[in-house]
Amino acid sequence: MEINSTITQEDFTIDIIDGISIIKLNLIKATFTEAKAFKQVLDLLITANHHKIILDFTDTRFIDSAIANVMLNVIKEIRKMKGDILTITPNGSINNIFIQTKLNKIFKQYNTTTQAISEFANA
Repeated sequence: MEINSTITQEDFTIDIIDGISIIKLNLIKATFTEAKAFKQVLDLLITANHHKIILDFTDTRFIDSAIANVMLNVIKEIRKMKGDILTITPNGSINNIFIQTKLNKIFKQYNTTTQAISEFANA
């Protein structure tokens, strides 16, 4: 697995590995305050024809409806382009939010980045 490039911002780190974009949220709480920047990061990747995206919520304990709405809007766009968004949700707090909001029905969840990368590799 080769890291082709890394972009770091205070709230997000983006790694591109074998054509798969991994966005790590460096936030304990991801809320409306970060939603615009989150959308801009995702739009930048889509514009650059990155249609395989992993959202890494390892350090995140809470997301609000603004973040969830960004995710829902972007996944519709990505799937039209035959891509997908997978999520890394290894902690109980974020898993509970995904279950309560039914995001777990829309986004495939994994415990590790390696598992999600393997899913894309096998697709």
